[in-house]
Amino acid sequence: MKLLPRLLFGLCLGLCLLQTAAADSPFNGRWKLDPAASTSLDPWSSLEMDIAVTADDLSLVRHYGAGPRIVDETIKLHNQPTAQTISVEGWWDNKHIDAWLANHHQIDVTPAWQDDGRTLVLRIKMVLETQQGDRAVGVTRTLKLDPDGKTLREEQVRESRQLPIVQVYHKL
Repeated sequence: MKLLPRLLFGLCLGLCLLQTAAADSPFNGRWKLDPAASTSLDPWSSLEMDIAVTADDLSLVRHYGAGPRIVDETIKLHNQPTAQTISVEGWWDNKHIDAWLANHHQIDVTPAWQDDGRTLVLRIKMVLETQQGDRAVGVTRTLKLDPDGKTLREEQVRESRQLPIVQVYHKL
């Protein structure tokens, strides 16, 4: 009988630690792109990303800028490694390929944490409208924190291109 109270205490303690760890996630905050250390961003001239991680939720908002034009891409997910269908404002890092999100801007995203919470992997499936017709495309975004906690490196690998896109951010 003494085993059950100990198990319940351990479970409660574990949940409290998980909540605290998520609230103190080194990913949380605003990150600004370092263009000199990154793959070309054109047609955009600036990119910032807000990240918020809790035990239950995960939010990444990328703010693209070009002169007076600013557009956002918002990814809000449950913080669990399951595929989730969400709607986003657009696919703004399409790099002059004349491809746009189909399916009412819906994408499927599966988040996964690695390296004791220092790496976030987003597996994204989307359908793009092109001049040749609709095409299913997969993108894997791997966001990895440097040991200093102030530098975030993102590598995007797309099924439709051979070279990865590398973006380096610094915490503001």
